[in-house]
Amino acid sequence: MTPRPVFISAREAAERIASGANVVAPGNAFRLSPETLLAAIESRFRGSGAPRDLSLYYPMIVESARGAVAIPGTGFNRLAHRGLLKRVVGSSFSRLPTQALSTAIRADELEAYNIPMGTLASLLRSIARREDGVLTSVGLDTFVDPRHGGGRLNARTTVDLASVVQFNDREYLFYAAPRIDVALLRGSLADERGNISFEREAFSLGAFHAALAARNSGGQVFVEVDDVVAAGSLDPQKVVIPGHVVSAVVRAEVSSMPGDWQDAASRHGEWRLTGERRAPQAPAALEVTPRTIIARRALRCVPDGAIVNLGAGLPMYDVSMVARWEGATPTSYRFTIEQGPFGGWPEVGGVAANPDAILDMPSVFDYYTGGGIDVSILSFAEVDADGSVNVSRFGDLMPGCGGFIDITQNARRIVFCGAFSAGGKVAVVDGALKVISRGRVSKFVPRLQQLTFNARSRRNRVESLTYVTERAVFVRKETGLVLTEIAPGIDIRRDVLDEIPFRVEVDGLLKPMDSALFRPPQSQSS
Repeated sequence: MTPRPVFISAREAAERIASGANVVAPGNAFRLSPETLLAAIESRFRGSGAPRDLSLYYPMIVESARGAVAIPGTGFNRLAHRGLLKRVVGSSFSRLPTQALSTAIRADELEAYNIPMGTLASLLRSIARREDGVLTSVGLDTFVDPRHGGGRLNARTTVDLASVVQFNDREYLFYAAPRIDVALLRGSLADERGNISFEREAFSLGAFHAALAARNSGGQVFVEVDDVVAAGSLDPQKVVIPGHVVSAVVRAEVSSMPGDWQDAASRHGEWRLTGERRAPQAPAALEVTPRTIIARRALRCVPDGAIVNLGAGLPMYDVSMVARWEGATPTSYRFTIEQGPFGGWPEVGGVAANPDAILDMPSVFDYYTGGGIDVSILSFAEVDADGSVNVSRFGDLMPGCGGFIDITQNARRIVFCGAFSAGGKVAVVDGALKVISRGRVSKFVPRLQQLTFNARSRRNRVESLTYVTERAVFVRKETGLVLTEIAPGIDIRRDVLDEIPFRVEVDGLLKPMDSALFRPPQSQSS
């Protein structure tokens, strides 16, 4: 018989976590962050030195953030005390290099691995099913391949999580399934039987599989909620985790939400993201900037009726706003993002306003790896002469691969977006581009710091690769990068070719980028 869940304090839950435990905690930024439980673990460790040597598995970084700027001392950074964590295995890390967890990784204070988000989702599902592990082709020929670093992030990390195996004359990566001793989860409400609903949440991120992975490993499942309601009062279609899987329920006491997100009005504003209500979407009021030029040009690569994946950074933050600025309607584009939303208007944080559907994250990656994406619009940090891309690590910045590798190996058409260089200044003047100062950091490099997308890999399903900057547009051909479009006002030699440290072929039919990209949409300028 499965014991009924109990209702305990976060301190009591923290006391039940043994040193050396393997812990899973799905969340994304402040959403689904079990902040009260994380704070209790930190408090216990500060007071007693226990628990020690935890291994933390998670699909996305958990920390509070305003927009895309992380807030120190929140989320997983609460666990970044020397000795508390032995190992972290995640698909993403903070975009703020000074965050405690990122600092600890760079200082070799713990082992750290970066593996694809879809692989982590599959691994948790495999553990929940009591299987031996995951066999996948995702990640071959990239930095997560053991022959190219195995996703190891520092010198302290010496053992590969994955091994290269042969099956039916094909290569795969095999990840052995670890046990999960503790699941730290966040839901909206619990009823008296321990059933956990997610009606106030914008996604669920594989929470059920994480819970079941712990339960079927003989571990504990702690779920933090806003409130407890009477048995039978929850909408069964909003219940993501049934009560018999839950060990204990904890009431939230420490908010994971930044600043004014903590008030009730802001919480109610989440309705448009959860699907509970639909909110009117006014046209976006933007100005012509290098970012809007890039986003508008990327959208020109999307054929009618295409399923369009938007990646983190400029695509997720700017593309859907630019689409509305140009007069798009909810039926103009069919957007999807890896956290779960389909349709609607994607926003910062992996959410979408007025979505048509919200799938569980593991199901999203089933769809992606099955070839469901027509066009993927993604960011780039570095591009080399082959057209290979790094988004996961550059200098002290270590955002991780997230779902990028799962997506790029399976999308049919990919549009990489980014500024031509970093640290410079470019202005739009009278419908043309003017380079005011050169960038301090080139985005086009002779050698990538990390190989996140391998353009030469035979594993890729991609049929076309486009690279969009505010100054120029490139495509990849067998010979490498080819310059196909140039922005008005840009000198091809001085502003483009001389700033790329390798030879780039210029297309014989080189043409100017559409001048309309450099002016407000007609509906805005009339």
